[in-house]
Amino acid sequence: MAGTREALAQALGTCQKIVIISGAGISVNAGIPDFESARLSSPAFLDAFFQSPTEQSQLNSFTNSIYTHTSSTTFQPSETHVWMDRLAQQGRLMRHYTQNIDRIEYFLPSLDSKTVRLHGRVDRARCARCNWTCDIEPTAFQSKAMGCEGPCLSRQQARELRGKRSIGVGLLRPDVLLYGGMNPAEEEIFTCLEEDIRRRPDLVIVVGTRLLIPSARDLAKGLCDRTLETGGKTVWVNKSPKSCGLNFSLVWQGDCDDFAALD
Repeated sequence: MAGTREALAQALGTCQKIVIISGAGISVNAGIPDFESARLSSPAFLDAFFQSPTEQSQLNSFTNSIYTHTSSTTFQPSETHVWMDRLAQQGRLMRHYTQNIDRIEYFLPSLDSKTVRLHGRVDRARCARCNWTCDIEPTAFQSKAMGCEGPCLSRQQARELRGKRSIGVGLLRPDVLLYGGMNPAEEEIFTCLEEDIRRRPDLVIVVGTRLLIPSARDLAKGLCDRTLETGGKTVWVNKSPKSCGLNFSLVWQGDCDDFAALD
């Protein structure tokens, strides 16, 4: 471990083009519940979602609990988040791809400017019909169904003025990507990925995620493979052993906040 610690500290201290791919593990120390433990990422949940009031209520309660926690006056980001924000301030963080929906980066402006959210965020809503998005407090979903106030509403109003029949508007849903769902932001994510691969990162860190979701694993593979090909390093940071089938130069099996303290 001593040799690994020294090698990690050296990489963290010298690399200037760092890409980080994060998951729930970096937010647990900030008091955020693990998405997996809430059963919301299972295919069975996805099949029932918005067909079952119980399943919809479960997601609404989960997103609301995260929003309430991060809105508390006593809330503090984890040490890992603070470290990533420092990297961004130093100009060393090229990009932060996160699977988390907890919006913690919102409280760290430098980190937020470098963050690409792979699975949405709890304080956003998206129209199920036209993909219009807006800021929202998750508590709004607990009282009633909410209709789109964007393009859907404009089209509906235009039809009414022409005397045509009503076609209604789409319903707003939490802008959270469930397991197996289609990602409306896929094109934006792919554009960022292409740019990052072209810029040749010298260090890719996968932290707090086991990369169980195929799209996140594919993204990590593309970045890791390119980085290794061009002489850079890749690091796995997790309490669990590496199990995703990707190649990593270095492994830190332990708490992510302890890893962040190496820099």
